[in-house]
Amino acid sequence: MCSLNITNSHLLNAFLEFEDKCAEIERYLNFLDKLDTGSDNHLLSKNDLNIWETSIISREVQKTIRASTYLLIYNLLESSMCNALDAVHQTLETEKIDIQKVSVKIKRIIYNNLKKGLGEQSIDNLISSNIDLRPIIMKHGYNKKDLLSGNFDADVLKKIEKKYGFQSYPLNGQSSLYSPKTIREIKLKRNELAHGALSFEECGQAIPILSMTPKYNEAKNMMLSIFNGLNNFMQQESYL
Repeated sequence: MCSLNITNSHLLNAFLEFEDKCAEIERYLNFLDKLDTGSDNHLLSKNDLNIWETSIISREVQKTIRASTYLLIYNLLESSMCNALDAVHQTLETEKIDIQKVSVKIKRIIYNNLKKGLGEQSIDNLISSNIDLRPIIMKHGYNKKDLLSGNFDADVLKKIEKKYGFQSYPLNGQSSLYSPKTIREIKLKRNELAHGALSFEECGQAIPILSMTPKYNEAKNMMLSIFNGLNNFMQQESYL
């Protein structure tokens, strides 16, 4: 996909999963674009007499298929962002880095999330066990499931960058730029569809034909810039 050379094994795993999801979406978009151009809008199936026959994919179904692309693209963004950040915390755990040696920003993240990771029973166990709390603090200082929850866009990315202390930037210059407005649209449409505020047919009706591939490309560019920035962050051990 790109010339990004990721050396951290955890971040590389996140990136490879990102590439797999990109390939999945691109296969879907290839099918969608054929539908939009009218060149592949029939289904081939066998009838009750075991004879092959074709049936048209209705315009209503095509609208639903087109709208579903928002869910696929947003899932790519949120899951890839969570996996990329999780790579930072996995690195801290596997390298057994002492809490006192991490950066102030990472330390603040860990302490702010500590209470969420420890229930009352766990706290009671810690008090009675008289054990070293430092590994437990590191382990409970982050839960990627609680990170975004349908709220990821370019504005949230800026907050995450500031929080962790890394900076994302395009991998291939101008050709890798993206519009924050497009990313916000993807998030909002996904949430409207996921929460039932907008039907898939209604959403698909308002989407111009052949317009979802450019939106996907912008989302992909955003994630590539994030992986690029986090790769530098990890290589330079800026989490310390």
